[in-house]
Amino acid sequence: MDSITTITSIFIILTIIGISIPFQIENNVDIFLLITVLGALCGFLIYNWHPSKMFMGDTGSQFLGMFLAFFSIRFLWNAGFETGNVGVFSNFTLVLIAFSVPLMDTTFVTVRRLIRKEKPWVGGRDHSTHMLSYKGLSDRQVALLFIILGLIGLLLSLNIAKYIPKNSLLLVRMWVYMGVLILFCFMFSNSKKD
Repeated sequence: MDSITTITSIFIILTIIGISIPFQIENNVDIFLLITVLGALCGFLIYNWHPSKMFMGDTGSQFLGMFLAFFSIRFLWNAGFETGNVGVFSNFTLVLIAFSVPLMDTTFVTVRRLIRKEKPWVGGRDHSTHMLSYKGLSDRQVALLFIILGLIGLLLSLNIAKYIPKNSLLLVRMWVYMGVLILFCFMFSNSKKD
């Protein structure tokens, strides 16, 4: 669906940049690469917004997947190791929240397909974006909803990173956010195309 991959990637990169800055990045090449890809995605979003004039394709989305995986391991999973402020549970939570939208979508699509005895690796129109569209939301509204989810995840991740040494109310924050996403997915899990 138009602009969904771009929006999700933008918010994951913003999360990585926002979390890595307090931990004193010494390698400026990493920040340069993150900001460059962020700028490219923002420019691409103009043409990828509904109605799309340009599409990312498999090559673009696979590049983004590897790029985001590398920098997430480097800066989210390992956040705080340089300064000694390490919270393994916090770091795991940062990765889960930064990637919560694609993780939830993939999980529920896979479970739905396995229940229907379909192959989970074959493409289809049963993702959360399609379910929202079947419920009556326009492509622009779906994109705006994903911007809101990305913004909530970004703010929650930055909040958790701030409290990595303290782990203050971390479990409560994580489960509230995950509960909202699970509720969101279940609301649309039984939707069928008209």
